Amino acid sequence: MISETLAALRISRNRIHHYRRLLKAARTELGRKDTERRLAEERIGFEELAARIFPMSFTMPHSLSGSRSSEAEQGTPPYRRERSDFCT
Repeated sequence: MISETLAALRISRNRIHHYRRLLKAARTELGRKDTERRLAEERIGFEELAARIFPMSFTMPHSLSGSRSSEAEQGTPPYRRERSDFCT
């Protein structure tokens, strides 16, 4: 059962990649619109399937408790902070 659902996710992911490649090569506006529609439908299907398989979701807090710098309090992501902010 689990392997079948994971295979369905893999197939859907592969279709999404296929439609993205088709979009890059689309020669006509009609072909582009059709491919965009199929891509959108496949993405929705993938998200619904993933939500059924993995029903839990995690959210990250906007600020860290006990932060050491004013930038952290303002919500600046760690990759945007100066190195000195981590060394204090």
